[in-house]
Amino acid sequence: MSNRVKKIIPWVLSVLLFVFGIFFYARVTSQAQNTERSEQARISELRDKISAAKNDVENKASEPVKNTIGYDAQRVAKDDATMGRLAKSIFTWDDSESYNKARNTAKESFGFSDDNAFLTKFMPEVKSVENRDGKKINDIDANGANMSYESLSSYVTRISSGTYSYATIVKVTGANSNGAESEGSIMLFYETDANGNVSHVSAQTLSE
Repeated sequence: MSNRVKKIIPWVLSVLLFVFGIFFYARVTSQAQNTERSEQARISELRDKISAAKNDVENKASEPVKNTIGYDAQRVAKDDATMGRLAKSIFTWDDSESYNKARNTAKESFGFSDDNAFLTKFMPEVKSVENRDGKKINDIDANGANMSYESLSSYVTRISSGTYSYATIVKVTGANSNGAESEGSIMLFYETDANGNVSHVSAQTLSE
């Protein structure tokens, strides 16, 4: 750890301890002296101070960390933005047509072959069959199924020669025409190069 980071950490710890000290004192005295509205305002102000202290140390420590172990916070933010855009395109659909479009986006963006496990198992092709009236129907349209991308949280698992490996949790929601709604998580594994290209993508669902 660099001397700069060593100097920053004690300062931030002292600020946090001071803020938490005020927080606990405020909670005790407010019960007798203040209304519920003033107590909530004080807590909100303290939370803002803690958040500002955290941001300050992260900004100051970013460059030393980057220089010592190769971790670049700005690079991670750019990779997250790239994957966020892709995940929104892939995991947002509301009928079979938009599902197939999302599936093709995954295929083209990640360079998948037709027999890739992501396309055959995780996001398989929608099969349509004819009903008694000769009309083609599929499970997505028949049930009014849909999915929406909500957010992602990424974790860097490895850095090697400019390549970042990630394990990322993607939050999604879904519903159908019967009124059923659900939330779920998808774990994505992938790599990005220095130019932001995404490769070696795989996925699995997580139990809630």
